[in-house]
Amino acid sequence: MLQSPRGLPHSDYTRRIDGFDGLRAIAALMVVANHKTAIAHEFNIYSGSYGVTLFFILSGFLIVNILRNYKYNIDMGVGIYNDYIYNFYLNRLLRIWPPYFLTIALAFTMGVIGIWNPLTPSELAGSLTFTMNVFQAYYWADYPEHIGALWSIAIEEQFYLWAAPVFLLSPRRYFPAICMIVIVIAGLSVPLNWLLGLPSRAIYVGSAVNFGFMALGGLCSIAIRPSPIYARAAPFALIAFLLLPIAASHYPTNGLPALLLRASTAPIVAVLLLGIVSDQKSLLVRALSLKPLVYVGQISYGLYLYHGLVDLRPLPIEPLWLGLVETPIAFAAASLSWRYMERPLIGLKGRLRREPTASAPASSRIKGERS
Repeated sequence: MLQSPRGLPHSDYTRRIDGFDGLRAIAALMVVANHKTAIAHEFNIYSGSYGVTLFFILSGFLIVNILRNYKYNIDMGVGIYNDYIYNFYLNRLLRIWPPYFLTIALAFTMGVIGIWNPLTPSELAGSLTFTMNVFQAYYWADYPEHIGALWSIAIEEQFYLWAAPVFLLSPRRYFPAICMIVIVIAGLSVPLNWLLGLPSRAIYVGSAVNFGFMALGGLCSIAIRPSPIYARAAPFALIAFLLLPIAASHYPTNGLPALLLRASTAPIVAVLLLGIVSDQKSLLVRALSLKPLVYVGQISYGLYLYHGLVDLRPLPIEPLWLGLVETPIAFAAASLSWRYMERPLIGLKGRLRREPTASAPASSRIKGERS
């Protein structure tokens, strides 16, 4: 088995990967900076879209690898399809749904009591059915004010819905081909969107393109071996990734150059992820594993969801300072959510999951999961 001297084996990303929480932190901070500072409106730096793309590729890396390990266990006779499909959806439900539906409930309540404009029937329908991205692409003129970020959660849920059965019912040797097909469909969907005269926003929030980002992450985790070359390139990949929103600021947001720059996020982030797993003791990984970054990475999901709910514009606060007041409140909300809801629910997964019935020799290895 090929392996870089200080990296993870290509076949086993089941333990926690140092550096990934740091990447989650960077992605979440890019989104919050986009929405809570003047960089977007004053300087045309829309860092949020790049942060979301990083989330997608990282998520695909972890999720497809989990499914590959589940399939390995099934092939070895350690449990059956029903065991693993149940455990997969249980894990996703406990991790994603409670903070997500709490966000919707808070937004709905604020509208009912008159603090904000009430959610429209289509906004409520889109959020409750995980189809926000479809409404944003083809129906709404603009993003909902306080829950607009939920479109990316919709894409994640849509990916889980088809990916789990497709991968678990397919031979493992076909996994790279499945990822490649999804990536090709993503690439073809862009010119098709233009040919059909659909809104350019449909490319950004469309399911096909973002499934492609997730499939690329999956392809990196199951088909590309770690290498010291990736480890050496990773710091430069991170720098390039952070500079992309600044480069894109010189072009119209929905123009072709900006679109190509966002597309270039994919190979750059791929190199970054491969570099991290190729050398778990590198200076980059140690930097990404600093405690403050790790903690922000742990609360990043709540931070992503709740920051849009923190809206103090009715108060007499100068617009320049508004984000500086709202952001600590969002961090506090995310911290409370992590401590009292998300982390306890992660612990609950172990008590509710099905234990696969071993029908193979006891020496057969049961592969776990990390997400």
